[in-house]
Amino acid sequence: MGAETETPTLVEQQATAMAEAILPQLKPAVQQMVDASVATMQEQVVATLSRSMGRVAAGMRPPTGAGAGLERKGGPTPFGAFEDYVGAVMRSARPHAALDDGLIEIAAATGMSEGIGADGGFLVQTDFGMELMELIHETGILHAMIPPSRRFTASGNANSREFPAVDEKSRANGSRNGGVQAYWRAEAAAVTATKPKFRKVRLDLDAISGASYHTIEEAEDTPGLAEQIRSFHTEEIGFKLDDAMVRGNGETQPLGFLNSPALVTVDAEAGQAADTVNYENVKNIWARVPARSRRTGVWIYNQELEPQLAGLYLAIGTGGIPVWMPAGGISGLPYATLFGRPAMPVEQASEPGAVGDIAFVDPAAYVELTKGGVRQSLSEHVAFLNGEVIVRTDFRVDFQPAWLSPLTPYKGSLTISPFVTLAAR
Repeated sequence: MGAETETPTLVEQQATAMAEAILPQLKPAVQQMVDASVATMQEQVVATLSRSMGRVAAGMRPPTGAGAGLERKGGPTPFGAFEDYVGAVMRSARPHAALDDGLIEIAAATGMSEGIGADGGFLVQTDFGMELMELIHETGILHAMIPPSRRFTASGNANSREFPAVDEKSRANGSRNGGVQAYWRAEAAAVTATKPKFRKVRLDLDAISGASYHTIEEAEDTPGLAEQIRSFHTEEIGFKLDDAMVRGNGETQPLGFLNSPALVTVDAEAGQAADTVNYENVKNIWARVPARSRRTGVWIYNQELEPQLAGLYLAIGTGGIPVWMPAGGISGLPYATLFGRPAMPVEQASEPGAVGDIAFVDPAAYVELTKGGVRQSLSEHVAFLNGEVIVRTDFRVDFQPAWLSPLTPYKGSLTISPFVTLAAR
């Protein structure tokens, strides 16, 4: 037989009817209690994370967790999965609970934050007007001198470009322009045919990038912070471009003149003291510069050499004629001049006494390839959980000397080049 169903008693029937009548009235109150409980937990979670970030900002970073799995900016998180992270938040939110080490690790600011003065905290003010006092540097000096006619842009999906160039290493008869020659001839005499010789110059785009993080709070409290960081990136990239123009390796970066096969290095004078530059040195460098480059090239030097350069003169009897002309004054130019050409101190010049501490460089002897120009972007999504913003700058560029080697003159044996420097002393 099937189980018998018990008939509710009169009391049970009355209780059920009363519950059904009261329940709709209780639902709003119950829902309000649930909402209040959830809101309380959310407040506890926010407070816990705020405490963790405060401890890190104060330099109280404890040992990081040993776990791995979830990827984040800078490496894996200490949590194996997202549910582990949520569980750690809930446990740490309980009253009197210990703060999970993993939460402290991922809450640490990746880049700039208000809590650390050197990272930008000193920029945040309360009742004072703010004006950022920055150090101003001149960067991108040499790179900016590459003439527009020598700058090219990669098109479409290309990341490189080849240029035809004349293969000329000598100005002797039969070698100019790779082999073209003209002859004086008598009337009706035959002419010997000659032809030029060409080579390829290949430029492959290299990438240079800069990235900086700062917290959302710092962005809100520091007017124009992102714009200022972009300016810093531009200045830094300009510095690196000039440095590559001097000593770039030609592999992961453009080729600098110090590593170019076209470089001419002039010997120091016999018995010359270490770390010095004299009139004979600059005279001999000037003698190896081709006539064309004397119209477009510049002198670059380490600024520590300036007192020596300023004292250079051509001795005549018991007196002399100054070789160095200071900026303004006599020359009327923003830079000093040496043998009539601008002489500029640059940070990228080598230390005194090393190859490259003084050199004559012709930017017009360079060829450059770029694509897309300098791109700058800002994102709040890369480090969203950390409440950070990233400012990023990218530039794709390659450049190298168009000269493949020094050039042997038509008459004489000393080779010439648009890139001439002094040997180590």
